[in-house]
Amino acid sequence: MIVGFAAETGDEQGTVLDHGRAKLARKGCDLLVVNEVGEARTFGQDHNTVHILRQGSSHVVDAGPASKADELTKLAALRDQGILTGSEFETQKAALLA
Repeated sequence: MIVGFAAETGDEQGTVLDHGRAKLARKGCDLLVVNEVGEARTFGQDHNTVHILRQGSSHVVDAGPASKADELTKLAALRDQGILTGSEFETQKAALLA
């Protein structure tokens, strides 16, 4: 399996996904991980969003940052498993919600 990576911006000629699909076809990859770049995206940011495209499929997997609810669920599970103490959980929770 060949996985390619691309940094793409949308423009008047197409969206990020349009450019990503064209690159997937040109490069002959099985999968292409398309990173959205541009003003206030990716560079200098703590989180970014990528789209995963697969050869022969129109389905797009969006792999963005986890929501705060998802992160809190993970922290609670770690606390419930005894991996985090109650105090550590509260500290991490406060940092996440700050």
